[in-house]
Amino acid sequence: MFYNIGNKLGLNFLFGVGGIGDALLLMSDGKYDDNEELGLIFWANKPEQIRELIKLFPHIKKSIIASNYLNSLWRHQYYMQIVNDSGCISTGHIPKDLNYVDEWKNCNSVFDRYKIERFPEWANDFITDDNTGCIICPTGGSSDLEWKKRYIKPDLFWKIINHVNNNCDSITIISTEKEFENFYGKELKADVERDIKIVYSPTFKDAFNLIANAELVYSVDSWYKTLSRFCGVPTILIESVYIKSPMDVFKLDCDPSDNIFIKDWGFEEIIKQQ
Repeated sequence: MFYNIGNKLGLNFLFGVGGIGDALLLMSDGKYDDNEELGLIFWANKPEQIRELIKLFPHIKKSIIASNYLNSLWRHQYYMQIVNDSGCISTGHIPKDLNYVDEWKNCNSVFDRYKIERFPEWANDFITDDNTGCIICPTGGSSDLEWKKRYIKPDLFWKIINHVNNNCDSITIISTEKEFENFYGKELKADVERDIKIVYSPTFKDAFNLIANAELVYSVDSWYKTLSRFCGVPTILIESVYIKSPMDVFKLDCDPSDNIFIKDWGFEEIIKQQ
């Protein structure tokens, strides 16, 4: 299916797998910034999201966005066809032979192991003179797992709201309407002195503008915190709510993906949830 895919694209290309956060990492090892015209092959958890995202990355001229083949019987064959193509110039943080747990569990820093740049050039395209204040991203349900949920528990959420009220010029909450109402109700209950803006399901363009120009970002383990750190925004991470422990799932002390998306990212603080 992906045999000779480089010639079909007619361009050197990047190869990625996963979601929005994975795509942002793929764009950040210097290959995207160094090439004015590139192709992209991406096995996406949600193909429609990746198609919208890459509209913000103009160096991508041609793309093949497919459903994620990681669960396919043909995944290794397709993977080998892609990575052995002479046109493939980056696979980002994809582990060799797709051995995610074995490779990621030993990763001390995604920046060292996969040469990801902490402040990629493309991030400058979204940094302006705007000041979007404090951004709170309390939900990340699209990337939830059965054993790990990405949301800020209500009690902690209201504590954060009341705290930033005294420390930021403005407050904007980014969430889906369904998740927000499910966890926090239809009305804000915090005792604050100013209006709080809630932005439900912003476009990628709007979300990038809000995040890239923030004073401070509070976020669960979603792509919002990945973007904020790439843009140099001080970020406080709120850890996921664990239904099962990594020991139960992987027989390891931590989720191997934490070594990629959390470890060595320079968060101002990491808040654990009880």
